[in-house]
Amino acid sequence: MLYHIRIFLFIFILGFSKVVLSQTVDVSFKQPLTDVLGDIKQLQINDRYDSKEKIDHILDGFFQMGVTGVRIAIFPQGHTPNQEMYDYTFSQIKRRGFKIFANPAEWLGGRRIANQLEVSKEVGLGEETLGNKIKTFILINHILDFSKQYACDWICPFNEDGAPGADWSVEQFNTIFSQLSGNLNGAKLIGPCTWGIPASIRVLEQTNILQYLDVVTSHNLGFNHDSWSEYINLAQGKPVWDSEVNNYQKYESKSTRIDAALDAGVHGLVLYNSWTGIDFTNGSLHTANQNLLAKYTDTPLSVHQNISYLSEFSVDLDNQNAQLYFKMNQLDVKFSLYNSSGQYLHSHILNKGQSTYSLNSFNSQFYILLLESAQSGVFFTKKLVF
Repeated sequence: MLYHIRIFLFIFILGFSKVVLSQTVDVSFKQPLTDVLGDIKQLQINDRYDSKEKIDHILDGFFQMGVTGVRIAIFPQGHTPNQEMYDYTFSQIKRRGFKIFANPAEWLGGRRIANQLEVSKEVGLGEETLGNKIKTFILINHILDFSKQYACDWICPFNEDGAPGADWSVEQFNTIFSQLSGNLNGAKLIGPCTWGIPASIRVLEQTNILQYLDVVTSHNLGFNHDSWSEYINLAQGKPVWDSEVNNYQKYESKSTRIDAALDAGVHGLVLYNSWTGIDFTNGSLHTANQNLLAKYTDTPLSVHQNISYLSEFSVDLDNQNAQLYFKMNQLDVKFSLYNSSGQYLHSHILNKGQSTYSLNSFNSQFYILLLESAQSGVFFTKKLVF
């Protein structure tokens, strides 16, 4: 049984030809979820890129999962493993139209950045940061510099940095978040991404950072499921995410962390280490990721070991003309185009491999593009907005 996927592509004329596509799979998330993110931080931390093809197939898998974004790592200054592949991966996530959430690598990630140390067990955490103003501004400036170089959608300066009084004081929390607020190159400031909901509760109770946050986050690593309701209430109506969740049944007497988060009514999930649940050779989903998909969707996609018929789609703009590029993995796929009134405009058969189509002199508010095969009928619908 082939699954039905709808992609929306929003294409804006910005005075240059190459266009970043915004694509989302038509997955119905369980309410009140609005965002579900894949995660590749451990891949980056351990330099498990291996090849560009592997990265491409991981993103194929995230596409099949219907995720709205991908979480990536922020490394201390000068200590990004495999900078070339880091940049390639970032560019491909952007090209695919996924949103990007970035926060520091590993636990106590903010402290690691403040100490400008390589992220490794051998190096450790470095000097104490509690109450150290110099360390505070090293972290602030690094996050600001990162946001200028890598345009993200969400950024958090911490990753499991603990409650106030551990590695950062109340004053440091307040300073860091106030200085970053509105200065992240368009990214929303989220946090605190603390280890455990009880520690996250203490952050919101003892600091004033809530006023600066667009999204309130926590890692429920202590399986404190009963604390979600208090934390959500403290967020005062702002979206709440479990920003590091999985489907692991650690305790027989307690539900998994993803089940607890969904039962609590969080608005977002970051699917921890979910890149490992994807076949690196073709982008299909392993059972673990199929099970995750069934958790957060109302109407789960029927997932198989096949990859989508369409492996690539892009658009070049030149004034009032557009060139559509297709790369097909399937023979004899029919391409049809309709205007915003539903009027049929054109169709032809796309062969396996690369094909192009020229759309000249835009005269419609938007266009609907359909791809269909004799075996499965319509399997892609794209809305092109100019």
